[in-house]
Amino acid sequence: GRFRSYYDDHAYGTSIEAGIDTGELNTVKAAFHYRDDTHTEFNHNRPTNPNPPFNVVEPKQTQSQTTWSVALEDTFHAGRDIDLIAGISYDKFEIARAQEFDGTSLFDYPLGGADAFNWQGAALWRYSTGGQLHASVSARSRFAGIWELYSTRFGTAVPNPDLGAERARNYELGGQARLTENVQVSATGFYSDVFDLIQTVEVSPGITQTQNVGDGEFYGFEASLDAEITPELTIGGNYTYIERDVTDALQPNLQVTGVPEHKAFLYATWRPLAALSLTPSLEIASDRWSDKSTNPAQGFPYIRTGKYALVNAQADYDISENFEMAVGIKNLLDRNYELAWGYPAQGRNFFIKARATF
Repeated sequence: GRFRSYYDDHAYGTSIEAGIDTGELNTVKAAFHYRDDTHTEFNHNRPTNPNPPFNVVEPKQTQSQTTWSVALEDTFHAGRDIDLIAGISYDKFEIARAQEFDGTSLFDYPLGGADAFNWQGAALWRYSTGGQLHASVSARSRFAGIWELYSTRFGTAVPNPDLGAERARNYELGGQARLTENVQVSATGFYSDVFDLIQTVEVSPGITQTQNVGDGEFYGFEASLDAEITPELTIGGNYTYIERDVTDALQPNLQVTGVPEHKAFLYATWRPLAALSLTPSLEIASDRWSDKSTNPAQGFPYIRTGKYALVNAQADYDISENFEMAVGIKNLLDRNYELAWGYPAQGRNFFIKARATF
């Protein structure tokens, strides 16, 4: 009976990519990406209270953000089986609107935004049919989302419209191989130097803010396997291990939130008909750190959210050569789990998709 929270989110955008061979040994590609995100919210406070001073519907508050990127990539075909790739991009986001209601009036937060140059270099060697090795180094940025900039988490957080971009230098080495005609494997190791990590921190008892915190390193590996048991049955899966170490001299108890150390996905696809495939799957993740802010405040504002295993199922049907549909169930067993403390994830839910190609 305290309040009901209503919101409406929508996004639209476009991505365009074009490429051209500038000679037998060179390919140049250009890309453009644009996205607009809008979030509208309002609360119905004390909906069960019969007294008008308490039973209040807030005016709608809108936050909107635009993000765009331009990129250029050049691939030099050093040999029939060797490619050397270099790319750069310029990315920018701007907050167009950031409204809030303080209980008496509607007001606007200061508008934020950031931009960044990113680059990547990579080498790819196709040493056999179905087999290849790759190595890459890159510098990339992650911009804050609307909720990280402005969300008050129902009065427990302070907005930070000046939040800067998170930066990382990434190194990756990996490959894939066809062990037999029907078995394909891949593995990749990675290491990242991270600067100005974006994370929620406690700024006063019971109050948090999203800030650029310390520097650190992320490292780990991922591996996958796909095997065709029969022409009608394929099984496979992947596993990711990631370790994240970030330090901040001003926050000795800092924990990196939001990512599990272990994550795996297993599936089996059965094709009883040429146009029909049925795919049950299992999604597994270990627990992860989440920030925790309560009133009264806890002395250590972090908590483990708990591990989970989700059973999913999907059916795909090719209606024609250019049109297919899919229906499915996620979290089939209706498990209770959460990725962030205080925000339970969906229980059993259903979806339907359609895709047309031209």
